[in-house]
Amino acid sequence: MKILILDSGVYTAHPAFRNGTIDGYGLVYDEQEDCCIRVADLEDQIGHGTAVYDLIRKNCTCADIRMVKIFEEALELSEEALVAALSYIQEHEKPDLLNLSLGITNCTNVAALYEVCRKIREQGTVILSAFSNDGAISYPAAFDCVYGVTGAANMTQVQDLGYVPDSYVNLCAKGTVSRLAWKEPNYVFLAGNSFSCAMATAALAARLHEGSIHLEKLPIGVEHMEVSGRLPFAIERAAIFPFNKEMHSLARFPQLLSFEIVDIFDHRYSGHVNASVRKMLNAENALDRTIRDISDIEWDKVDTLILGHIEELARLTKDPELGTRLIAAAREHGVKVYAFDPGEKEEGVFRMEITARNLPTNHYGKLFRISKPVLGIWGTSSRQGKFTLQLIIRELFQKAGYQVGQLGTEPTSLLFGMDEVFPYGYNSGIRLTEAEALLYINRLMNNICLSDCDIIIAGAQSAAVSYGIGNLEQFIPYQHAFLCGTAPDAIVLMVSPHDSVEYISNTIRYVEAVSEGKVIALCLFPKRIEASAAGFYENYKSLSEEELKGHRQYLQETLGVNTWVLGREEDMKELVDTIIDYFG
Repeated sequence: MKILILDSGVYTAHPAFRNGTIDGYGLVYDEQEDCCIRVADLEDQIGHGTAVYDLIRKNCTCADIRMVKIFEEALELSEEALVAALSYIQEHEKPDLLNLSLGITNCTNVAALYEVCRKIREQGTVILSAFSNDGAISYPAAFDCVYGVTGAANMTQVQDLGYVPDSYVNLCAKGTVSRLAWKEPNYVFLAGNSFSCAMATAALAARLHEGSIHLEKLPIGVEHMEVSGRLPFAIERAAIFPFNKEMHSLARFPQLLSFEIVDIFDHRYSGHVNASVRKMLNAENALDRTIRDISDIEWDKVDTLILGHIEELARLTKDPELGTRLIAAAREHGVKVYAFDPGEKEEGVFRMEITARNLPTNHYGKLFRISKPVLGIWGTSSRQGKFTLQLIIRELFQKAGYQVGQLGTEPTSLLFGMDEVFPYGYNSGIRLTEAEALLYINRLMNNICLSDCDIIIAGAQSAAVSYGIGNLEQFIPYQHAFLCGTAPDAIVLMVSPHDSVEYISNTIRYVEAVSEGKVIALCLFPKRIEASAAGFYENYKSLSEEELKGHRQYLQETLGVNTWVLGREEDMKELVDTIIDYFG
């Protein structure tokens, strides 16, 4: 049995090694050549490698152990150096077990690290790697070709070894404090996943040697997560019904869609039938369509019906079966349905419902650290253009040549080609606790992070901070989880003319404190909400140029944050330039 250790070397003068010979060498990373050079230096300057070596040596007498020193004065190594060191091992060594009591939580080139680990495993070497002590997901421990090890408080003996199926964590070992050989002083009392990994390596090697365990009975589990928010079918020609708020973006930004909107429908009781879409939206670039009565739909002209929220319309028309009948008619004509509202699963009908079955199992609370820059779009209230701003920024970034990853919270997000969706707005189909939601959102962000994107945009729902605490309706479920799960590095905050400076300031403090990101810009919604004759605050009035200029200047001077006006072409370009400069 041959065991290879990559670590900080061994303190050869340690009293524990007086009667033994230590085999090994060092690897020094050549940055210019992007490769490792073998050297004779094996001396540990830290103590970490000495502890790992001694734990394996004492608890697995059946093995030949070799140490490869890759750390010097600190347990720090670049991703490139680690990949180069593992590439050297892959080319020049062929141990039975490879102990990596190390890991990277913020890995920017996961693919390269995975590839070299995969090659080592295919050569017959079993790799064990420690998860990060801070509780986060780390690499290479999380790979499906590596046994990821964590310490467990219920395991108190060095020989203890537990197997965890269907998880990023594969093995558990002693997680309590141990007496460890060190450099200065000679012994220390410590606990950590590094040492749990060493004990797991020794225990696994001993069991493999004696034949009491076989690797085929310890498959490397991959944490399961059923992502519900991915479009299962292609769309070429779609019809929209009804033409409510959530549908406006589809008509306003048709150039960002990969399919054609053939017709836009509504119910005759809505008051929208025969209305011009462009006039309703007051947007010259919107689709030039006239809204038709849904009873006139021609099923043979479309392959998909985009069915928006219809609860309110069903109540208005006293027709609770409205959605059911439309879905049945669509299926009868072979038309797929993209439905916003939750409901029963049906063949050819896509609904965004997220429950506990979508969550990973045996996750030990571990979260991914996101290595790509994240831009958060937040706001102070509802109906102020947050999704419009996301689409504008997305389009300008793409025109500038950037690859955009995006997590949306509107049900139309996937229709615009966004990577993932967490639709926690109106009539949401999400059935998770806040902690479960955070875990799910974090996994979605990691999915995007692993794609070939330059930046990730994550747009939130409604108000970041509640206006009051007198009613549950004043709180937005999953809002805090979304902020923690996306962890934006920079934030653009949408504000409205009726927002008080105190409220905007409170919002800035909240999002910055929770995310540790920075609000780098405000974006002003160019309309003011006013009370109707009935006393409801539902009418919007556009601000004059003079009012916009004055309010923008007031916000900048009072809050000290640059402010732009939503929808103004020049303002939007300057905003995107500000974002690029910040991350640059």
